[in-house]
Amino acid sequence: MITIVSEEQDIMTDLTMEWLARRKTPTRRIQNYEPQTFRIEIDNGGSSAAGPISGNSHYWTRRGKENYIPATIDHHFSENLPVYRYLEQDELVVSSYVETKRKQQLNHHDTGSFFAEKKNNKLINLELAKSVHLLIPPTCVTNSKKVLAQFIRRHKQVITKDLCAPVYLPGDKGTLTSSGVISIGLSDLDAMADNFAAVFVQENISKQFEIRCFLFRKTIFSMAIFSQNDQQTTTDFRNYNDARPNRCVPFQLPPSIASKLWKFMALAELDTGSIDLIYTPEGEFVFLEVNPMGQFHWLSENCNYYLEHFIADSFTNA
Repeated sequence: MITIVSEEQDIMTDLTMEWLARRKTPTRRIQNYEPQTFRIEIDNGGSSAAGPISGNSHYWTRRGKENYIPATIDHHFSENLPVYRYLEQDELVVSSYVETKRKQQLNHHDTGSFFAEKKNNKLINLELAKSVHLLIPPTCVTNSKKVLAQFIRRHKQVITKDLCAPVYLPGDKGTLTSSGVISIGLSDLDAMADNFAAVFVQENISKQFEIRCFLFRKTIFSMAIFSQNDQQTTTDFRNYNDARPNRCVPFQLPPSIASKLWKFMALAELDTGSIDLIYTPEGEFVFLEVNPMGQFHWLSENCNYYLEHFIADSFTNA
């Protein structure tokens, strides 16, 4: 049995399951909002568990995680945030145990991790990338206007982006969201207080193009994104221009860079993820970040990689 944990709207999950169905491969999909029944018993004689942890030949945590809070409780306490947070803490203890035991049982047949996504840390990842001799952008995180001004003066061209997950706060008068990746200069500091919440800034690296890599079970699929040709996306391809999409083409990484990415993935304890790089006018590769559960349907579609076939084959041929 192949089990896939995902969001309801994830296209790559849909496509992969369609391909598995054509092969008549027993497959089940766990939506991350569907409550799962489980059992864990531990005593001096050993331990046993039942639920999503059992009966699998392959397990792919694509997006999200299993939900162990019954719908009735979820609905009752969802608006009582302090109580709901306690319920979530208990659930995370269960989820962590289940994932740990499952990976012990399935070994390399268990791909992806909710907790890898949850603990994903851009600053630690930059340190890990540097340790395997990948280039990284000069970076600063500060709550000081003085320090921020010094960084901008030193590096001239500077961008800011989310330090963690993007902000999404719906409200009665509208929705508050992150601004994405934007340039920032000294004039932007004029209205800021001397101290503030943490701000994440990096030197804006000149580029010929950006590269999105999808890594899955020891294989890398890469795509060059010519975002510098559009003023809207020149800072970052994720400032999407839907009316005039960036040109995206397949790209082959040099073996030396691919090797460094796998060394990074090993240090980060990841077996899958999406990595963003910059290719500079000087011909250098600069590591930006990794997203353990990043989207890759558009990479597959633009480059004709048919990743749903590759992922399904990796399950059925292993």
